[in-house]
Amino acid sequence: MPHRNPHATSNIRSASRATPPADPMEKHAVLIPDDASFMLQLLVEEYARVGRGLDDLMKLARDPNCTVFYSLLRLFGEDELRSQ
Repeated sequence: MPHRNPHATSNIRSASRATPPADPMEKHAVLIPDDASFMLQLLVEEYARVGRGLDDLMKLARDPNCTVFYSLLRLFGEDELRSQ
């Protein structure tokens, strides 16, 4: 009978395991009311640095799954978002 190592890990891939209900790596977006303009400015600069253009940003803003840009679009409106 082969000897089993008690410290060996199984071959179960992490993607196939269930996510714990209180996953510390889960993302939570929070809009900070007093700093919404500053947040928008930082996000636009960050995405511009990685080569994203206005069309890319507006596509993100219309996607409800992209909570930060979507919330900013609802707060400022499309014209204001485009002017940033």
